[in-house]
Amino acid sequence: MAYVTQFLTDTTGIAAPETSWNVFRNPDIDNRLYELNIYSSVYYKILELLTEEEDAKQPRFDWAEDDIPARTTAVNNVGGYANNATSIVVDDSTVFIVGHVIRSMTHNELLLITDINDSTKTLTVTRGYAGSSAAVLDDNEILMDMGMVLGENGDAPNARGKIPTEKYNYIEMKSRTFAISELQQTTDMRYDVGKIPRETLEKAFSIRRDFAMALLYGKRSKTTAADGNTAYTTGGFYEFATENGLSTSASGLTWTTLYGWAEEAFIPTESSPRKILLCGSGVAQAITQIAYDKTRFAGYNDVLGQQVNILRLPSGNEIEIIQDPYTFSSSFGTEKKGILIDTKHISLKWKEGWRLRWKQNIQNNYTHGRKDEIYGACGLKLKHPEVHGTITLT
Repeated sequence: MAYVTQFLTDTTGIAAPETSWNVFRNPDIDNRLYELNIYSSVYYKILELLTEEEDAKQPRFDWAEDDIPARTTAVNNVGGYANNATSIVVDDSTVFIVGHVIRSMTHNELLLITDINDSTKTLTVTRGYAGSSAAVLDDNEILMDMGMVLGENGDAPNARGKIPTEKYNYIEMKSRTFAISELQQTTDMRYDVGKIPRETLEKAFSIRRDFAMALLYGKRSKTTAADGNTAYTTGGFYEFATENGLSTSASGLTWTTLYGWAEEAFIPTESSPRKILLCGSGVAQAITQIAYDKTRFAGYNDVLGQQVNILRLPSGNEIEIIQDPYTFSSSFGTEKKGILIDTKHISLKWKEGWRLRWKQNIQNNYTHGRKDEIYGACGLKLKHPEVHGTITLT
């Protein structure tokens, strides 16, 4: 119960200095809530402990790797093109904008884009632009966007200002309501808001668990919300961190296969020297069986509520292995899954003013009793998918 006492005295907005219950309609119950329940998702706890991001003011933000759009694409025509061809089919026409100059990286020819047909991926161009020599364009030859050409006092063309992308994330809201019908409970809660009812805590943990599952296994989609606005559904970690994925049967997992997969995530220059492998019991046991002499017990983490084992790879890189008995469990069919996290490139993103909060007294005025709501809104910020990884034992 030490944690409960500490939580009640340290958390802002809960230990009320006066009994006026209307003053505390929206107390924040998020601060250090993870300490109260070791059965919360370890994945969510880690994200929250790592996060130093500013809250998002808008309900949508772009993935970091999409902030810098692609600048190149390739010619897509088996026979190539003659030096006087003005219609060029490419792999991705959305890279370019009308009025931009592109450069042939093989022949150094400059081409001016005068029209784009995205449905056929065809560029209409002026060849040998700005005194360059028109040349034969080979299939798969790389074309680079060199930027806009504008004369003095010229008008910028109406065109796409940012490369369209399907990769995005958003802030997802979840809430729980609960009613207090007994008069005694209602009276106690009204005049003693410094105490957090047990049901309030249970609802808060329930929301966090839902968040953890959505952040891991959510699928991208776009729908129309009840208010008529577009509602975006975030893609979870498993959808975006698959560039370094390992899928094999438990019997087929070998030490060579394991460290080959793990080392791959350490190769990118953005990678950190140590990572965390969050997994279910199936993955943890399989790793222990093939690498028992390469792991060591690092202690029990009180905040996460789990023991930590260190796996040392041949390169000297290390991975902290931590089981998440809630998110990776047989109840969800995920006990044979795991995620390799580079902690410097993943974080939780909250919507401004929507960290986990407790809204009291949302019932109608004529209703006898009381109804409260717990709500929050957050999303996942993931950078450099190649430094992370996923493992699935079939």
